[in-house]
This record gives sequence, C-alpha cells and structure tokens, in this order.
Amino acid sequence: MPHCTKNRHFRAGETGRIAFPALGEAMHTSKVIEVDGIFLGAAVMLPQAQGWRFVAADQRVVPLDGTVAETIEDTRRLAKRAYQASMPAFPATLSKPAAPSL
Repeated sequence: MPHCTKNRHFRAGETGRIAFPALGEAMHTSKVIEVDGIFLGAAVMLPQAQGWRFVAADQRVVPLDGTVAETIEDTRRLAKRAYQASMPAFPATLSKPAAPSL
C-alpha cells in the first residue's frame, strides 16, 4: 500500500521531489507528534495562526492526514486517540494455559 500524503502518493523505493521555499519566504513551524515513542506524524502551523494541520506518517493515523485543529495539544490528542483506537484490545487478565493431562 502506498504511503499517503495530501497531494502525492509514494510507493516503496520511489522518491518525491521536494520544493524549497524561495529566498525570503518563511518556513512553517512544525512539531513532531509521537505516542509511546512511535512517530505518528507532524503538526504544521498554518499561516496567520489559523491552527495546526496534521501530516500523517504512520498508517494507523492516515485517516487524520490533513485534519486541522485549533491548538497543538488538540492535534496531539486527536493523533493519540486514533493511534490507540487502532490497537487491538487485549483481555485485562491473561489466563494460564491448561496443564497437559497425563
């Protein structure tokens, strides 16, 4: 399955062309979004402080790619909730396997 970005899909081994801003243009502020040490993506500040756009880097949060939140904390919370929802549920207690009968 290709890695999704908002405007382009990349397949394994394929590289994309990176555009750099012209001299004099400001770079966007971005923050890493990770949960439990797993890099899920980045939050990019929109111009005129209109919020933070999430850029997904992990398959488990791709449905959030492009989502805009008011604050960086909201962006982190959304990514964490989506990540945790994608995890399989485990029973609260694990039972011991039955002893083999002789």
